Amino acid sequence: MMDRRLKKEQLIYWLIILGLFFSQSFQLYYSAMPSFSLFFNMGPIMICLNTLVIAAVNLMLVFVFREWSRTLLFTSILFSIWSVANYYVIEYHGSPIFFSEFGSLGAALAVAGSYKYKITKAVVGLSLVFVVEIIMIFMIGQTKIEKYDRQKSTIHRIVFLIVDLVFLYVGLYSPASVKPALSMRWSWADGVEKYGYVCCVIEDLSRFRTLYNTPANYNVAKIQIAEEESEEFETDELPDLIMIVNETFCDLEFYSTIKTNEYMKQFYSIDNSISGWAVVPNIGGGTNDTEYELLTSNSMYLLSVTAPFNYYKLRNPRNNALSYLRTMGYHSWGMHCSLKTNYSRHIAYPAFGFDSVLLGADDFQKFNSYGNRLWLDDDNYGDLISHYENAGNDPQFMYLLTFQNHGGWEQNEPEFDSIHTDIDLGDLTDDVDEYMTSIKMSVDAFIHLKEYYSKKDRHVIICMVGDHAPSFIDNLPANRQMTWEEEEISKRVVPYIIWANFDARFPDYTEYVSITDLMPMVFDIAGLPLTPFYNYILNLHDHVPVRTANGIYMDAFGQVGIYDESSEYYDMLTQYYYMEYNALSGGEEYRKDLFELQ
Repeated sequence: MMDRRLKKEQLIYWLIILGLFFSQSFQLYYSAMPSFSLFFNMGPIMICLNTLVIAAVNLMLVFVFREWSRTLLFTSILFSIWSVANYYVIEYHGSPIFFSEFGSLGAALAVAGSYKYKITKAVVGLSLVFVVEIIMIFMIGQTKIEKYDRQKSTIHRIVFLIVDLVFLYVGLYSPASVKPALSMRWSWADGVEKYGYVCCVIEDLSRFRTLYNTPANYNVAKIQIAEEESEEFETDELPDLIMIVNETFCDLEFYSTIKTNEYMKQFYSIDNSISGWAVVPNIGGGTNDTEYELLTSNSMYLLSVTAPFNYYKLRNPRNNALSYLRTMGYHSWGMHCSLKTNYSRHIAYPAFGFDSVLLGADDFQKFNSYGNRLWLDDDNYGDLISHYENAGNDPQFMYLLTFQNHGGWEQNEPEFDSIHTDIDLGDLTDDVDEYMTSIKMSVDAFIHLKEYYSKKDRHVIICMVGDHAPSFIDNLPANRQMTWEEEEISKRVVPYIIWANFDARFPDYTEYVSITDLMPMVFDIAGLPLTPFYNYILNLHDHVPVRTANGIYMDAFGQVGIYDESSEYYDMLTQYYYMEYNALSGGEEYRKDLFELQ
């Protein structure tokens, strides 16, 4: 009788432990996808694989804590904190917590105090799951099985861990795996919804082995580009170039039904300029990815990681806008007023080749504020002008990443807002009003900057572009019916403008541009000689102006497609990816003739 009672207690004991593994896996999934039903839409195999990952973590930690109750208490607290943090990171940053984003953790903590953390149903649900887990852990601690012979338990745990890891290998990495190696190619949300947050975290972690993917059937001999006739180039009147990446600069009226008192009207009517729509890599976040595509003209499509600047401590970038401009005698500046270590810019900017790097609060001045919002564009431009005035006679390339429009967007009371939406967005209304008021201030600041440089004798070209839409773009009502491919593009659209203080030649570029094309466009307008790589990008732009990081493209006629062998632009796009891969991989097959002036 006692033996039967003990076996029953053992069965209950292990069922509770398995239930906790499942609960922790569900909790993490729910933080990214706050829907009970979506978890089960993954299917039983993927649910098991996500749970097995959690089981493996617990099985390894139990060797440290020696008891299941203490181990599970630790992991339940850890995963509960992770889950709540993950929920708010997605809410305000637009993407989940992944290991590849840890390099920007310091900056995330620095701005965390500017957000208002609402207690939503999802947060309550995550808290209730934690309470249930504590009750289950208490039940485990009250059993006699917890005092089971430790030597025997250790043997069992080792066997269970080995079996667990074998199943994980078969399910995730073997030829018979049920999960593709790149499940987040189209978007993180699609990957997480179908394959689970835990498995997607493992995927992100495994990408540390390689920074980029090899294009299908790559062969350096297949890179064939038409030779451009070289033109005579005068070096005595090189224009100064200013590139401004404006934090979260986006026109909400492009995507949503929001209507206002024309808060961006002046931006689109500036004389001697061209403006349009640039498509950035991510939706609602990912500044670093935009910077990478802008400065390298490489697409994130080939990269297996996000936040690429975090990896330049391991590998220096090659063939970027800075190395190109250096050959013509430009002095370059890299400037951003936020934390130096954010996205490892203190490492990446010098690695890119910026001659002067100004990062962090100590290198910038605060003059004004918009309520509680500091580091205004006007102030950043004042610092830029000050450095420009003392820069000397060399041609200057000044790159500035602003901060003013960074979330959260509930830092001020409503009376500070001068722009108001004409539709009721519920709890989001105040966020949108503060955001659009801040954007109007960015427009005004750019006009002030333009007016200053219009009085300068030296030729100057200024380009400004947003880095991404605000994270709440997903919660706004769309202004038209769209296919999912069209929506993937529309939520990535930000405004850009290129202005000159002299009679510059503005070619007829398409209304939409990829962010990868923007620097070659600026160089073209400046009259600079272009490398074969830049020439190819501008030729490609005429046919396929939009090429997203997830393989969706839009041609010059506005037709949306997906990059695969069935596409009529497959060969043309493949040549571009081959050149990008050649620059990334280097080695003996590196074709420097593609990336240097002839």
